[in-house]
Amino acid sequence: FFFGNVVDFVVIIMSEAVTSVPEESEERSDTNRNTDSSKRSRDVPEDAEEDGSPPCKKLAEDNAEKSASSSEDEDTAKGKSKNKKHMVTLSSGRAVNVKKVRNHVNPLTALYNRPVALPKELQEGGTWNDIYLDPSKPLVLDIGCAKGHYCLEGAKKWPELNWLGLEIREPLVIRGNEWAQSSSLRNLRYINGNASAGMADLLTAFPKGVLKRVCIQCPDPCFKTKHQKRKMVTPRLVMELRDHMPQGSILYVQSDVEMVAQQMADDFSAIGGFTRTDRNEYGELIDATGGVDESRPPHGNKAKSKGHAYCDAKIGTGTWPNMGVAAAPDGTYPWLPRNPYQFQSEREASVLSRGEPMFRMLFVRSGAAAVAKATGSEGAGAGAKE
Repeated sequence: FFFGNVVDFVVIIMSEAVTSVPEESEERSDTNRNTDSSKRSRDVPEDAEEDGSPPCKKLAEDNAEKSASSSEDEDTAKGKSKNKKHMVTLSSGRAVNVKKVRNHVNPLTALYNRPVALPKELQEGGTWNDIYLDPSKPLVLDIGCAKGHYCLEGAKKWPELNWLGLEIREPLVIRGNEWAQSSSLRNLRYINGNASAGMADLLTAFPKGVLKRVCIQCPDPCFKTKHQKRKMVTPRLVMELRDHMPQGSILYVQSDVEMVAQQMADDFSAIGGFTRTDRNEYGELIDATGGVDESRPPHGNKAKSKGHAYCDAKIGTGTWPNMGVAAAPDGTYPWLPRNPYQFQSEREASVLSRGEPMFRMLFVRSGAAAVAKATGSEGAGAGAKE
């Protein structure tokens, strides 16, 4: 009797265990289905059912957005790469983007208000042979050369001349020298300095007699009266050029602002030692015929440049020392009818493309006798370097 009851008890327990297994499996299966469903719901955007779009379409749209974002990142990387091309390293070690250099700086600040230093090769005991392949060639000095395109193109067009660009903004000087090096131009050099603070040391260091042309093109107008003290063409600069330019060398000044050109012409006429001329150093008469056709945009089909017309702009108070010295008896200034070298600066080309005028004048460095007569130092020597 006891044995039979035990057997019945075991059978009952086993049957209950067997019937309970499917229920547990079914619960586990339901749990797995719920989990898979939740995973799928996370993969599908929340608004997929709300707007009626199929999940596959929404996933495609998301992939398109990710692709667009990736494309933007690539464009940003390309932009950074382009900016890197315009980066230069200053003497202080700081990296600067030349595209972001200001058009004008204050030459009276401590950073700029110091005389022009000699090229580093000369400071280190070298000679002009370390700078130019042939330093005996005639030298063209462009004071305030800005971005340096005028000297760069001039060096390519006239390899028989040496070209020297002087610019107050160091980043532009560094980039210019990089251009010269990459183009293997051994007749081109740029140096950093403030001409209005003095450049006698540089002018004295030139090989004797090589300086044949000095250009001053479109200097900062300094429109405001309080800014007139920042002018590049100061009495000091005028006298230094007179004292160091060889006899027969040419001074070429121009501006798109007539009052600025008048100031420069008056200052050089009043100081003595310079005589206005209609011929360049090659003896070519600068008349209204020949040369670049300035009635149409220069450089072929170059489009009209954007900008403002400053030809009639007032400078300071509208008066200045030596005013009218270079003018004709009727008060007008005898501007050159065209460019004397058939070769335009970047600013000049921009102005001409808008159909606006340039105001130009040529001077020849006259002899020491003229300087002595103008300064009242006859018999004592004028100190001019002939």
